[in-house]
Amino acid sequence: MAAPAKTGVVIKLGGSVITEKAKPFTVRKGVLERLSSEIGEIWQAGNWVVIVHGGGSFGHPVASRYSLHVGKSSGSPPMAISMVEDAMRELNREVVSHLIKAGMPAVGLQTLGVAHASGGRLDWLNLPVYESLVSFGVIPVSYGSLVMDSSLGYCILSGDDLAVQIAVGLSAKKLIFATDVEGVYSADPKSESAAVLLPRMSLSRDSIAFGSASNDVTGGMKKKVLSTGPAVQAGVEVRIVNGMREDVLKQAAFGKPLGTEIVL
Repeated sequence: MAAPAKTGVVIKLGGSVITEKAKPFTVRKGVLERLSSEIGEIWQAGNWVVIVHGGGSFGHPVASRYSLHVGKSSGSPPMAISMVEDAMRELNREVVSHLIKAGMPAVGLQTLGVAHASGGRLDWLNLPVYESLVSFGVIPVSYGSLVMDSSLGYCILSGDDLAVQIAVGLSAKKLIFATDVEGVYSADPKSESAAVLLPRMSLSRDSIAFGSASNDVTGGMKKKVLSTGPAVQAGVEVRIVNGMREDVLKQAAFGKPLGTEIVL
């Protein structure tokens, strides 16, 4: 796959950043408006941009209720599949709408239509669609959601895994995860006062204490870090930052060493 001509930045907007996770179907409109403005500055600086967002209080509660992450063995009715996809498309419309209001040509891409999995792992992604859109200056906006799976019937594809594969496939320069914490800590900063922020996190490190995944069906911080391996190995700069803080996402995209950089 030939890389687009301009420098590329793939941004994963965490569901806990753009939604109120404790309040079902509630968008943090002020945060999303600010992030859209920051993304606009990144895009206007001459970078191509792809956005992937998480499920937050839209997709995760529905997926957890019906155990959709285990596939057809959950015995969930077809309506459950429809409900989680409808919830995620509603959130996607919110994200795209905020980007458009901020002056960007954003287009939502239904993940179910551009990705496929096998055994719970992504095995096909329609990269030419992303490549064509960014070549026209358009910002594709996808999301972690349910996809069809050749062995499980269906599974939940995390936005983290999707963002990593897009970054690798399009030879992005940077992959930035906007989360609700400063980066990766030595322990869960929400429960451990002695937790220390790690400016760099090596994928080869043997032991790290991460926070619990709570009701997040895609695995939490530990899985996020481990999922970045293919991008780091491909030479993509991978960084986890606090998207709740003003200008952090923008500054990270422009080279400021904020949050945690993931290295080999």
